[in-house]
Amino acid sequence: MTAGNFTGNGRSDDLVVRWSDGETTMYKDTRLSELGSEVMLVAPPNWQPAATPLPTCPGHARP
Repeated sequence: MTAGNFTGNGRSDDLVVRWSDGETTMYKDTRLSELGSEVMLVAPPNWQPAATPLPTCPGHARP
């Protein structure tokens, strides 16, 4: 875990955490009373997105 200025806003109010499962998360603009906005920097090794994109059908490609 480390704190610093990782978003370029000039304030050392960002928190970066590497979790035991391998995930690395940044909490932007953290305050004394609450964590900031969560941004996943590195997913854990076995991470799967909540939704799997559907394959496109032939002839229905987007322009």
